[in-house]
Amino acid sequence: MTRAPDTPDFLLPFQFDELGVRGRLVRLDTVADTVIHTHDYPPAVGEILAQSLALSAILAGALKFDGVFTLQTKGDGPISTIVADTTSKGEMRGYASFDAERLGELAAGAAGAALADRRARRGARRARALPGRNEKVDRLAAATIPGKGDG
Repeated sequence: MTRAPDTPDFLLPFQFDELGVRGRLVRLDTVADTVIHTHDYPPAVGEILAQSLALSAILAGALKFDGVFTLQTKGDGPISTIVADTTSKGEMRGYASFDAERLGELAAGAAGAALADRRARRGARRARALPGRNEKVDRLAAATIPGKGDG
């Protein structure tokens, strides 16, 4: 078995002949950090850009070409453009265009949903901890969910 190189950034092809499986393992430590921190992207943007850089490296590594392989996405969401370039020499660069206000709204919505989820789980734990409360919940469920018993 071949070990991954002891470098912070690598692309390692692999193949399992007996399973008919082949692929590439990529690790972008220094490259991703440099691209993301040079532009001081927010964490959500940096994460998506890092994933795009990894995908660009994998796809470029699977092709025989001379020059630059460019992975580009465009949309109308908070992150409108992502560009990840990989050269045939292994050099990489990336860029993201985003609307900070819309990204903040999205993050606030996600944080609110996470808080509501935590509160719901906490409430469920409390319901399990209180004697007699589960009986009422079970009777309600049995009465409202067809086929769940006779209540």
